[in-house]
Amino acid sequence: TGVFLSGPATMGKTTAAFHAMVEAMQRHAKRYPNWQELNHTPVVYVEVASNSSAKGFMGRLLNFFGVPYGPRTTLEERTHMVMHHLQRGHTSLIVIDEMQNLSRLNNGNFESAQAIKNMLNGVRAVPLYVGLNLDETALTNGELGAQFAGRSTLVKLGPLGFSTAQEQNIWRGVIYSFEEQLGLLNHAPKTLFPHAKMLRTMTGGSIGALSRLLTTAALGLILDENPRAETITPDVLSLIKL
Repeated sequence: TGVFLSGPATMGKTTAAFHAMVEAMQRHAKRYPNWQELNHTPVVYVEVASNSSAKGFMGRLLNFFGVPYGPRTTLEERTHMVMHHLQRGHTSLIVIDEMQNLSRLNNGNFESAQAIKNMLNGVRAVPLYVGLNLDETALTNGELGAQFAGRSTLVKLGPLGFSTAQEQNIWRGVIYSFEEQLGLLNHAPKTLFPHAKMLRTMTGGSIGALSRLLTTAALGLILDENPRAETITPDVLSLIKL
């Protein structure tokens, strides 16, 4: 079965997909310590182009593998080549991003969606479909959508809440993860915990907005070239407009 990772912009879909890819790589490396010598490709990533055609989509997958092909290479030939490399590479996870570009099933998009389904019928890899509000598109509704939805689990991402103790703990955990990576010389993780509610109000619970806010603040402090003052405070945050 696959997973539809859906939600509005800036809700952390890309971050979630990245962590899924990292975990898939780690699992594969544990199972096959010499995976590089075996020329395995544990994880594959591809984006769906706007006005995608099935041939174009398969071409993007071949580009990922570095496999040459020509404009006269047919869809069937491209699909066969892609499946060969997925099987040979023991690929366990295929991340297909920007799936909202197939949301309106015109002839080209319908062909692309059908090609994706046919390809996945012949490989063992788990598909992770990532896109904007996929639960409201033809990919999860209608005849073809029913075939995708029937083989997949829908995961919807939205703003992180702050009304319950559990939601507050999750939000603080996200803040802590960012603080660990800021690279500031005088900012220890948990420094922003007392201001968690303020950060939730400023960002609306969006991970993307929180990332931009804290990154902008950190870069500003670093550029000031005063290591002892490299601490993100409410005063620093109040100067930043999202």
